[in-house]
Amino acid sequence: MKIAPGVALRLKRSLSLRDRSMRSLHLELHAESIRGSSYASVHGYLNGRANPPLEFLLASAEALAVSARWLIEGVGQPTDTYAAGDEAISDAGEAVAWTALQEFGHEADWAELRQRVKQALQEEFIFFGELPPLAAAAVWRTWERLSADAAHQAEWIRGDRADAPSDSTERGLAVAHDIGLCLMAPFSVLDTRPSDLRRWQIESYVLGICSALSSLVPDPNATEPMFQPF
Repeated sequence: MKIAPGVALRLKRSLSLRDRSMRSLHLELHAESIRGSSYASVHGYLNGRANPPLEFLLASAEALAVSARWLIEGVGQPTDTYAAGDEAISDAGEAVAWTALQEFGHEADWAELRQRVKQALQEEFIFFGELPPLAAAAVWRTWERLSADAAHQAEWIRGDRADAPSDSTERGLAVAHDIGLCLMAPFSVLDTRPSDLRRWQIESYVLGICSALSSLVPDPNATEPMFQPF
């Protein structure tokens, strides 16, 4: 999720819509130890002198009851709120998933493969079904990017490795397992679950992990994959 230009104006409009002051937002978020919520930082965001971190914007959207997608990306309306905005976010995530699945065979097989990918994610990250739509959409986008890179890598090595997945379906499922493991690891260490967290916390966490994974994928126009066989 990319922060669109004009976030300072959207923050100001959000405060005005909810009749809130900058100080009240600062105090609420600072009490929850939200990154970038100091008084000086919030003042800088509202005056356009600094860009707020994603965690701050997700928490602000929840605190001010405005659409997270509108506040961050400038898409939709501020009063969509989570309930109305979820449908658009879910649709976007589903569209990414279905587009990616087109690379894996005939249309008749897409529904079955999507279920297998979802099952693979849930086998490793048992809380996948509990994710809010924004976080789930991010997981699907990440799966699409990493699956494309896996296909690129398979083409580049031309099947020279015996342990390379033999077909695109295997590669897609392997990628899903890997993403699930990355998402689950911190929960296993901390002995917690999404229901113990605020919504903005789980969204921030999943988006952070997915952003880190996506950053490892090379430019799609690159001639070689990032992870080359030894």
